[in-house]
Amino acid sequence: MNINCKEIPYDFELERVSNELKGAKRVIVQLPDGLKKYTECIQKSLSEVLADTEIYFSMEGSFGACDLRIFEAKLLGAQAIVHFGHTEYSLQETVTEIEDLKVIFVPAYYKGHLPPGSVLNLGSNLKEIASEKPLLVASVQYLKLVPTVKEELEKMGFKPILGKSKKMLPGQIIGCDYSPLLSTKEADSVIVISGGIFHALGAALTFSGPVLRLDPYTGYVEDLRKERDYWLKRRYAEMMRAKNATSWGIIVGSLLGQYRPSIVEIIRKEISKAGMRYYLLLVSTLNKERILNFDSDAIDAYVVTSCPRIPIDDFGIDTFPKPILTPGEALSVIKGKTEVYRFPW
Repeated sequence: MNINCKEIPYDFELERVSNELKGAKRVIVQLPDGLKKYTECIQKSLSEVLADTEIYFSMEGSFGACDLRIFEAKLLGAQAIVHFGHTEYSLQETVTEIEDLKVIFVPAYYKGHLPPGSVLNLGSNLKEIASEKPLLVASVQYLKLVPTVKEELEKMGFKPILGKSKKMLPGQIIGCDYSPLLSTKEADSVIVISGGIFHALGAALTFSGPVLRLDPYTGYVEDLRKERDYWLKRRYAEMMRAKNATSWGIIVGSLLGQYRPSIVEIIRKEISKAGMRYYLLLVSTLNKERILNFDSDAIDAYVVTSCPRIPIDDFGIDTFPKPILTPGEALSVIKGKTEVYRFPW
């Protein structure tokens, strides 16, 4: 694939990165799969300034800031990790100190503009659902488009609200943290600016009202209500499969950002309180084969504490032999309170 390094549509802030890496002898670079194709451009730019620095590009998936390559950095004796596509993780529970290891986050902001007529089209969709006060959020790459959308909607007579949270940038959401949607009671809809359905689906499962996705590349506006109904039916079916479970496999994440001792403890207590049994299962990267290798008649259902998207995105399409739930789903089933769907935690 031929890439023109001068036409990359994202801001990699390579001048800032180069300055922060001066003096480092070894560096690990993490890129989401969609950005890995720009490896050559990043290597070339950094090497021009950091001629004596060994740069290692991680081939592993990079689904979020919860997955920093700490072990690899320690193995290589690296002085820094450059993590593209995300900001510092908002739900970090534990901290592992490694002497002289610097972590540099690069959001990789989208440098483009919305297609003409995008916000006008969005306004028409808001009128159709009778929304006056939409909450504005975006995945981190598209945060710089939020002020423009907000301003244009205000000119059209709407009263958009900027999503806020304590540990993320204004307007930001990530796949497992939708706290901006829960921090305001005024919003009557949610607008998610994102290039795919991943973040918007999470918003739709969190927020009970209308959720619209604005595609920053095409200007297409998608109403997520039908998609939400489809997934809620699937998730409730999975929860019903687990309602008679008496023994649980609690899957505990061993990646730094996915080890959630507080959530594990809550689930342990609720299972014990209900007179059920549990097994603690530790894993770094979860897949179907690893569960099948452990599965037996001793376990009736599983709850994934590492990432609430895994049961939905990785196990939600095909029916698995045993129910696999998110923490919110599992707690609802164990407590017998399933009237309101609980996502993500």
